[in-house]
Amino acid sequence: MNSKLIYSSSDNNIVTVSETGLIKGISKGNAIIQIKSNDNEDIEALLTVNVVYGKIKSDVYEVLEKEDETIIIGADEGETIKDFLENITNDNNTLKVYDKDDNVVTNYKDVIKTGMKIKLEINNREYDSAILIVRGDINEDGIIDVADKVMLQDSILSKNVIEDYRVYAADLEYDDSIDVADNVK
Repeated sequence: MNSKLIYSSSDNNIVTVSETGLIKGISKGNAIIQIKSNDNEDIEALLTVNVVYGKIKSDVYEVLEKEDETIIIGADEGETIKDFLENITNDNNTLKVYDKDDNVVTNYKDVIKTGMKIKLEINNREYDSAILIVRGDINEDGIIDVADKVMLQDSILSKNVIEDYRVYAADLEYDDSIDVADNVK
């Protein structure tokens, strides 16, 4: 223990600080850590701590941890980015949407497309990210049409392979396989 410093938190319900200065987040919110010198009361430092939930959450969409990526399933065809973000629990100021080429999307009137990515970023640090999936939008254009159906049929007939996160867009029956039932739906 460093007896020369005294630590305190402005709100122990948000963040606590031990006698040795170890800070622990308790719940979401802001608190101030005060550090005072035990030897000289004129020496003081204040540290603002913002406790955030470090994972993308939604009560509307499924956020699924897969083998090497996180995906979000449940956006409807034609749903705008603005409407999508309203269904994410995290503070929208901490979220950014990227296109499939990893460029920031700034027009929130654009529609959600399979392959877009949402990232939870705070102070230029990425805490979490997830690939967006629109069931049926296999070719990643945000529209469910004949082109998607052809891709699905070709996959079923073994003419091509639907890879990566796009398999979740092709799985219209939610049974973890791409087959005739998906094509019928």
